[in-house]
Amino acid sequence: MADNFLEKQYADYQSRKSAMKSGPQRKAHQALWHVAEIIMSSTDDEAMRQFYIELFGGEYHERGVQFDNGLLLRFDSSICVKQTITIRMASQYQYEQLLKLLATNHIPASDGTILDPSGNKIVIV
Repeated sequence: MADNFLEKQYADYQSRKSAMKSGPQRKAHQALWHVAEIIMSSTDDEAMRQFYIELFGGEYHERGVQFDNGLLLRFDSSICVKQTITIRMASQYQYEQLLKLLATNHIPASDGTILDPSGNKIVIV
């Protein structure tokens, strides 16, 4: 538990540090919206749930997986086209921890790209 707390604190620190810019040229832009739901193709909804819960820290939701930032990842077997999504990690430390977790779970990540159980591509940057 303490390790997770320290890891989170360090990741938050790195995220804040990289977000700060010095000088008068700094412009503050804040989006007036955020992505609330993504629908992804699925061949096995339960395998997809487990994948996103175990690797990306989501929580079970009756329609898919809910993340702490409010995003609902929903699975739909009627979609035949495979999607590509890009996940930007908040810090280099979090990126390295995710790659370590993927290696521990024997999920190949070539150049930060992995496939979920339904064949959707996830690019991690």
